[in-house]
Amino acid sequence: MILIPYQNKTMLKIFIITILMTTALLGVIPPSFGKDVLEPVKQFAHLPMIAQPTVSPDGKRIAVLIANGNTYDVAVTPFDKQDLVTVVTLKEGEARIEWVEWANNERLLVSASYVELIAGKRFKIGRLYSVNHDGSDLVEINRRAARDDSWARFRDNDNVLSYLEDEPRHIILQGYNERENYPVPYKVDIYDSTFEKLFINRYEVSSWFTDNEGRVVLGLAYDEENPLLRTFWYSDAGTEEWRKLKSFEVTKDATFNPVGFDSEKHLAYVLSDYKTGRVSLYTFNIETGEYVDLIYTNSDYDVSSVIEKDDKIIGVTYFDDYQQKHYLNKTDGKQNELIKNTFKQLETYIVSRSQDKKRLLVYGVKDNIPGRYFLVDLKNSKATPWYSEYPYLEGKKLAKKESFNITTDDGLTIHGYLTRPVQQDGEVPLILFPHGGPATRDYKYFDYAVQFLASRGYAVLQPNFRGSTGYGSAFETAGYEQWGLKMQDDIMDTVDWAVQQPGIDGDRMCVVGASYGGYVALTAAFKTPKRFRCFVSIAGISDLTEMVKADQTFDILSALRQQMIGSYQDETDVKRMDENSLINHVDKVKRPILLIHGDLDTRVRIAQSKDLYDVLKSANKPVKYVELEFGSHYLDRQPNRIKAFSEIEQFLDNNI
Repeated sequence: MILIPYQNKTMLKIFIITILMTTALLGVIPPSFGKDVLEPVKQFAHLPMIAQPTVSPDGKRIAVLIANGNTYDVAVTPFDKQDLVTVVTLKEGEARIEWVEWANNERLLVSASYVELIAGKRFKIGRLYSVNHDGSDLVEINRRAARDDSWARFRDNDNVLSYLEDEPRHIILQGYNERENYPVPYKVDIYDSTFEKLFINRYEVSSWFTDNEGRVVLGLAYDEENPLLRTFWYSDAGTEEWRKLKSFEVTKDATFNPVGFDSEKHLAYVLSDYKTGRVSLYTFNIETGEYVDLIYTNSDYDVSSVIEKDDKIIGVTYFDDYQQKHYLNKTDGKQNELIKNTFKQLETYIVSRSQDKKRLLVYGVKDNIPGRYFLVDLKNSKATPWYSEYPYLEGKKLAKKESFNITTDDGLTIHGYLTRPVQQDGEVPLILFPHGGPATRDYKYFDYAVQFLASRGYAVLQPNFRGSTGYGSAFETAGYEQWGLKMQDDIMDTVDWAVQQPGIDGDRMCVVGASYGGYVALTAAFKTPKRFRCFVSIAGISDLTEMVKADQTFDILSALRQQMIGSYQDETDVKRMDENSLINHVDKVKRPILLIHGDLDTRVRIAQSKDLYDVLKSANKPVKYVELEFGSHYLDRQPNRIKAFSEIEQFLDNNI
């Protein structure tokens, strides 16, 4: 996999919004600007045209990922223009550009990944590059360290710990050190890839963290005997002494996630579900190892992150249908309120801003409005529409999501969304579309896959069943060891609710899902074989025991899998997992199954689909298998997304 500077500096002017709000910030939304220029499937299956835009510290430029018909390239434009110039592209189609960030005003960091076959298994390998904003002087932050430390290796793409504002040539990077057998923080020169080790890893720390000034102050270590037992080590900034901050066991003890420190007061700010049952913001005494004050909690939802300003925590975020912000002091939320009032028809977020906070990139979206980006210049009091993620869908009537909730027999509240097609004449078929994970959840945001299915005349059901995140620790852990059992029951309970709603045809239904959602589809194929007319699994799991067994070489992942799903070494667990895996029940399959899987999937082994296909085919069951070339666990390559959607469209047409 090779990253190369883009030589053709032709400016790209794709789907530019030309409206400029030149007076004071106005509460208006620009008119739609897209045109129907592609085949219908491509309109929905096109990768977002723009992804991860980020403003340079001085506010003069924007770097962004732009779709190239396959994956993404890196482009740069002046802040006040829409003249995107491609500066970096991939030479090999199977690799991916993962992200781009400004290291300083002139230089970018670009993370890329590729898949490597090691000992018969596929692994996702990362590489990190630095490059000037015009595409010149491309340097790989390579795996070999300085001559006095040849043991360092950089193989992950998410190990940048800090961008040093006072030292624009350098970053702090975490690299695996073979001599110490653990990661070590390095100070790296992003112009010539030379670096120096900051200190020796004496506490078997696996992950390091820095404060806002780039000082390494926190380390997370995993116990070798019990990978679920974790310890945070803390060092006051500017000292070399480390102390044990907190030890806790995942899935048993309260969660513990430090998000900030006040060294003078000897306090840590921690996200934890301690006592509340929902992730909340606490202060924690570094000296005594005790919680001090509950700063913020929400009775219904977990806190998802903190909001910082001038190195201080000023608020938190959480999700109901959309992301919400709560400021600890109302005056700190003035800029957010200004943006919210400017774009009243959208859910808006400041995704990037200049160092002086005068130039902002704002993202706006709704359930039936694709994501749009806006440039906001507070100094000149103007807002300029920029790019849409899905320009081909602008101007189209898109479906709205309806929120719902039901109560299960054992008293849990299940939230979810029902999306009806825009044009509905009589009763319409229902697509059950459970999310992956399962430790994630669906939201009310625009969803390209949901809109695609709704555009074909289907209603779409998205339940946030037990095991989903965001609703408190008890709700999430209620899904442990319940794959195919109570989690599946929750989902079927929402189907019972949906078919009672006006305009839903309960006799014409199909399950479509990816990853865990694919598992739900395959499980429904033998547990409720006649209730649905067909089943679509994208990178789904057909054999739970084999999946857990395949993860045994990764101590931490294996320990989590065994807690959440079961142990391949425990007879009772194996029996339960086998009873809830389609690979062992193909005789019960009655209706057609479509299997879709990427050939480079490193999350769910492709054998989960290929082996199932072979068994189903041998049993003369109705099944089709589609393999996606250079496909990852996600539909993140445009030809694969188009192919998958086309196959799904035809499959649903033939079976519903």
